[in-house]
Amino acid sequence: METDRTGDMYSAVRPRQRKRDWRLWAAVALFLAVLAGGVVPTVWSMRYQAKYREFVDLLARDRIYARKFGTLTLETGGEIYALDLGEGYDTFISALVIAGPGRVGQPVPGRDPDAVIAYGNGSALSLWEQDLEGYLNAGDDGVKEGVYLLYAGMRGERYAYDTAGLDLGRILLWLRPEG
Repeated sequence: METDRTGDMYSAVRPRQRKRDWRLWAAVALFLAVLAGGVVPTVWSMRYQAKYREFVDLLARDRIYARKFGTLTLETGGEIYALDLGEGYDTFISALVIAGPGRVGQPVPGRDPDAVIAYGNGSALSLWEQDLEGYLNAGDDGVKEGVYLLYAGMRGERYAYDTAGLDLGRILLWLRPEG
């Protein structure tokens, strides 16, 4: 007489209690922290650069308008000058692009701008001479001041930043009409 032993075989097997390995969870947490540490700054930087490119594109749009209608003006020191879009303006825009996006997130200076470039379509670029105290790399090459720029577009676009790469005195020399 043969007995059925399959019932006994499975009843004798007990599932093993699995210990949770803390090293696995630590490795997962470290991986996620490294991933977040790399992704977040990359996404922020891409957004920062895209916003700056949009600002430069808007300036190009405004330049086209000002060229078509002859409406470019510079207000500084209580005087308003009609500007042409010649070499001085080109030099200014080239310097602006070379200086790059600067430092965003700074508050608008609490005084009237030192200069305002108006394009005649409702867009304006306001400029303030800015002390660079606390600015990263301030004082390099003897630079002690920079320029704070605030762009206000005709459709409500705004872009503001300050930069050590520009000098307001030089900008005004480039833009002021001769004589």
